[in-house]
Amino acid sequence: MKDNLEDLFNHYNTTINGLTEEEAKERLDNNTNKRKSFLIQLIKDYSFWLLLFAIIFSIFISYIKNESYLVPIILIILLIIEIFVNRKLFKEEKKLYNINEFSNQIKVFRNGEISSKSSSSIVTGDIVELEKDDVPSFDGIVLESNDFFISEDDTLLKSRKLEVKQFLYAGTLVLNGRAKILVTKTKKEIFDLRQYEQQDIIERFYQLITIIILSLIILMIIIGVINKNDFLDVLLFSITLLLAGIPKALSLLLYIISYKSMKKLKSQNIKVKSLKTISSLKNIDVLGYLVNENTFRIQFLKKDISNYNVIDKNYIEKLDDKELIKIVETYQYYSNLSLKEKIRIINCLQELGFHVGIIGYQRNDVFLKNICLLIADINCNSIIKDNCDILIENTNSLNICLLEGKRLDTNIKNILHFLLCESLIEMSLILFSMIFNIELFTNIQIMWLNLIIGYSIAYFLSFENGKEEIFFKNILIKSTIRAVITALVSITLFFYFLKYHNSLIVNSLLFISLIINEFFLGFSSKNIKKSVLTKSILENQIFILGILSLIIIQGFVLITKISNYFIVSGILFHDIVLIIGINILIFLIGEFVKIILYKLKKDNMEEKNEKK
Repeated sequence: MKDNLEDLFNHYNTTINGLTEEEAKERLDNNTNKRKSFLIQLIKDYSFWLLLFAIIFSIFISYIKNESYLVPIILIILLIIEIFVNRKLFKEEKKLYNINEFSNQIKVFRNGEISSKSSSSIVTGDIVELEKDDVPSFDGIVLESNDFFISEDDTLLKSRKLEVKQFLYAGTLVLNGRAKILVTKTKKEIFDLRQYEQQDIIERFYQLITIIILSLIILMIIIGVINKNDFLDVLLFSITLLLAGIPKALSLLLYIISYKSMKKLKSQNIKVKSLKTISSLKNIDVLGYLVNENTFRIQFLKKDISNYNVIDKNYIEKLDDKELIKIVETYQYYSNLSLKEKIRIINCLQELGFHVGIIGYQRNDVFLKNICLLIADINCNSIIKDNCDILIENTNSLNICLLEGKRLDTNIKNILHFLLCESLIEMSLILFSMIFNIELFTNIQIMWLNLIIGYSIAYFLSFENGKEEIFFKNILIKSTIRAVITALVSITLFFYFLKYHNSLIVNSLLFISLIINEFFLGFSSKNIKKSVLTKSILENQIFILGILSLIIIQGFVLITKISNYFIVSGILFHDIVLIIGINILIFLIGEFVKIILYKLKKDNMEEKNEKK
């Protein structure tokens, strides 16, 4: 036994007398989230420095060229948005680590002496002493045991005695006796943070747009040097394109619509603890809950499982992860599960692509928070209620949560489709302008299209009632096709108008055409899969009123002196009518194509079902 203890102490770099205060402090610092303050996080964010550089540079250019300071003002607003959103997201991320302590004080050996410390100060390698009513927030190995009984559930009807060399898991309740424990894992080390698929899609969206725009900027600078254009102008335009094209304001938009969903659920007595939880509500496939004090059920919400056999904890313990992953899809009922077995089952389900939510009942279920969605109802104990992601009143409340998650997920993907399509259209036209060495858009026009028109329409889309599942691949393909067609039409219009007008008027007409296109693109993005040429085109009064208000604002901008920043005078009315007509035609063709594709897909699915 002594040799075994020596191996344990060596492995965890500790001794029978525990750690020193200095060693514990060093380990605690290493285990703490590295981003200790928002300021440090902000300083390390490259986009913050990019915005700051752009502001200084644009002010310098505006000063030496005696031009408007509108671009620097817009960039300053962007910087304020960046700081605000990062601050809010920093606070939200800290909530994910917020697992309240089960007991205020734990007896721990430091410098060879025993003293009481806060549970949050316990680190791996500590030697602690547990006694009656303690609830540890760490895993450990029993070194010494004196009539040491524990309970791993909340019924207190089942207890077991722990002997030397046996494991103690976080969340267990000490019923009687005393034991000396070597801490093997603390609460911050037990689990990785859960994965958010919605966040993954947004990150891929950022990556895609960033790659496209950076490639375009590099090409633009090279062409500008070859054509001997003013390098300062090219550089300022490149920075503007980078800041306006890469949708940094998307973070603010997602924050706003997630917060709106949280408030909506709260009005129905459903408490959501974190904004990121809203995105993880997305589309829960599997729900886990305690049927009775002995049986844990995994309910598959999208498939029927006809196997009603119950798997015992002892059987699961004999299986390795590869064996367990093969059977978790075929069983619903499990008996006598400890926290460890629940984690294994959840991990296997997630490995298979399922999104898991757990309705917690036992106190150690709180540690499931960081690997899946943790739900509590009014019957749960106070520990679960304090630490859950969502607090519900009944099963109906859970259904409301899942529907809201699905609605939000669909709307976010519709928004990404709209913004991606918008960016690809502009990038295509800018590439065209570089090849032919012409100036299509100014810095002000690009920022207006992206930051005012684009994000306003994107926000209005968040009020839709969409509940259909949409895949990122479909968003990318459909956005690209729509962008290519619109860009080709815009180029055709450019050459057509160039026959009758000078380049400045043509550029202004093209700018107006893109604004009109964005309005119709907004209507089309209400539903990516199905045509909106039904009653759904007028559904959602908030969207309709938002678009109308935006049209009024746009009309005011284009017919007043403000228009001097965006277009030139001398534009003919019949040219505007022609542009509107062409954009209506593009919109109608796109919606009719949706009808055809949806019918073909539906027929194909019916044919496959008949064959089955």
